[in-house]
Parts: sequence; structure tokens; C-alpha cells
Amino acid sequence: MARKQVVWVPTIDHNRYYAENARLYGWTKADVAKLNDYLERKPEVGASRPQSRSPFFAMGSDAVYSMFGENTAELGLVRKGGG
Repeated sequence: MARKQVVWVPTIDHNRYYAENARLYGWTKADVAKLNDYLERKPEVGASRPQSRSPFFAMGSDAVYSMFGENTAELGLVRKGGG
């Protein structure tokens, strides 16, 4: 990643938003369980390991049409993961 100057943009927190708003999206309890499982694993795996390989970092979100103004929570998850 560093050699090719790849920018690392983790997208973790949108899963929290979707789990909290599952009823709005018509998602089941099983869907929410998958989102929460991802949230428990992703900061550790997705935030710390790539950070060590890329000096370039940007903040973004996979949230579409919602969650505006909440994407700074992504930084807290990156920090939790050691990034």
C-alpha cells in the first residue's frame, strides 16, 4: 500500500447506524446480529492492520442517503482498532 501510495479509507461505523435503524430499513434481528458481529471484529482487523501498511489515510463512509453528520464516529473506531 505504501509503495503504491494507496489511500486507506476504513468504513466501519455505518454498520452501527444501520443496526440502530434496522426497523427503518426493514431488517431482521438476524441482519442486526450480523452487523453487530462485524462491528465487534472490524475495528481490530480493519483499522489497525492496514494502517501499518499505508501512510495515507482518509475518512469516508459507505452510508447512502442517510447518516449525514455522523461519519466522524469513524475516527473513534479507527482509534479503537489501534490506527
